[in-house]
Amino acid sequence: MSNADATLVASFRASALGQWHAAGGDVLERRAQDSQSALEFAASVREAFVLVQTAAALDVHQLSLLRALRELNGSVEALTEASPPVVSGAPGKDGYTDDHSDGSAAQGALVSSNVRPGKPEETFSGSGELHAPDGSVRYVFDGLLSASECARLLGATLVAMAGAFSQCGQTRLGMSPALAARMGALPAGGGPPLGLLYSTVERVRRKVARTYGADLGQLRVSDATLVRLRAAAEEARDASETGALDVGVLRGDHFSYHRPHIDQVSVQEYEYSALLYLARHGEDFDGGRLVFHDPERDVVLLPEPGTLVAFRSGNTNLHCVERVSRGSRFALTMWFTSSPPPADLDPAHRAMLEWAKESVGAAEAAAAAASHATVDAAPAPPTPTPTPEAVAGLQGLQELQGLQGLQGQALLGREAELVSASVCSLPANDTLGHALRYTHARGGQVAQTLARGLRLPVNEAHCAPPAAAAAAAAAAAAAAAAASGCELAPAEAPSTLLRSRLQTHAAMAATLQRAQEARAAAAPPVAGVGAPATMHAQPTSGAPAEDDFSCFD
Repeated sequence: MSNADATLVASFRASALGQWHAAGGDVLERRAQDSQSALEFAASVREAFVLVQTAAALDVHQLSLLRALRELNGSVEALTEASPPVVSGAPGKDGYTDDHSDGSAAQGALVSSNVRPGKPEETFSGSGELHAPDGSVRYVFDGLLSASECARLLGATLVAMAGAFSQCGQTRLGMSPALAARMGALPAGGGPPLGLLYSTVERVRRKVARTYGADLGQLRVSDATLVRLRAAAEEARDASETGALDVGVLRGDHFSYHRPHIDQVSVQEYEYSALLYLARHGEDFDGGRLVFHDPERDVVLLPEPGTLVAFRSGNTNLHCVERVSRGSRFALTMWFTSSPPPADLDPAHRAMLEWAKESVGAAEAAAAAASHATVDAAPAPPTPTPTPEAVAGLQGLQELQGLQGLQGQALLGREAELVSASVCSLPANDTLGHALRYTHARGGQVAQTLARGLRLPVNEAHCAPPAAAAAAAAAAAAAAAAASGCELAPAEAPSTLLRSRLQTHAAMAATLQRAQEARAAAAPPVAGVGAPATMHAQPTSGAPAEDDFSCFD
């Protein structure tokens, strides 16, 4: 790596470290104070995050070099001036965009009657039962995950959210096999993080079934999402401070994650809701309390790492998460239903769900046998004969496991990263996500579609760390590292995974320099003035100039 490239990488790394702390990396570092192994794990996750963002910054910088080459050769085509394909987010349910009813008269009536100032509050702490107005029970459990499991899940979340899309302070990652590609920079060891996510959701499914007396053979996962909540950026220039691009802020979306709502209004099939917390109220963040708006009182829960809250998804549980005013609030949100699964369920996702059922069931049976006790679970249903779809799903699972074997060895390119972000972190009905995937399917330039959709120059429509203000970011990162006890990795550490990018960058920069020198030497001098350092191609006829640098197109 040349001195110039080393300086550039160091600059990007310094800015990426600033994004790491804004993204909530300090939450993981605080959890790591108990042991040296936990400190080493936190440092490895931070290095993976910085690596992902440094690679993204190099990709954006290469794009600027490519554009300079095309401009030099007179081959840049102006972007279409027509209205961009997308400029706003998806509307609410059935076209409603208000924060009051979401198109539901029942929710609107409950919000009007139950959400009012001056109501008494009851704060619940520890584990136990809380009764909803209709007599149904809300359960709070401690210790579903160990401290190390919480740390692993949080670490995978931080890395997978690097380069994702946010919406007005909320970053969401839907549980799917597609997340594996966003975790390739994580160090090998400790088991695939995607496997931990699926097995955690399966453990919660079993806990919910036992608690509410639901049929384990019928209850299935409807949805599961890793969520980070922060105060939304107040200005567009801060929309990428966490390393995720807040398209909600940039588009001016009408969206607030902290509005009171009923889960079943959003998705009718939801029957049971569950939240597993990965951060601590008052230490990792302020605000962000879970509030149940009952008729005569508000019941408040303060999140703690490893705490699980479960409740029915219907009208009896109008609730909200208060606006986060400081820090980052992380949680795994889950919904369960007994309705039949959709016919178009992704085969690889289906296979992962089945794998989680088998692995968690086997672990429970082994624990029961070891303690000579009977597991308080319903007997597992008989294994059905594999259908062709299931066989295809298992094949996809094998490919997925192979991808997870590339931990510490894989980084997504810019176009693939944008498509992955649209799949994993935008709602299914978001028009920007549709536009990005449509462009990719047609072989178009996804980065340009993103820029047009956000009405930004293409070199600004990204969340890669800027090289500017690197010294300040480096000083802040060094101070934070000293306080946390996590040593910073040397700048040379990511060179192996960045080698191909650096080689392309060096070749492109050298080509641009040679082209500039050649054009400057060929240009006629202006009387009394030296030859210009660069100038655009001047075709000698009506024919377009030949593009000598099309190898970079």
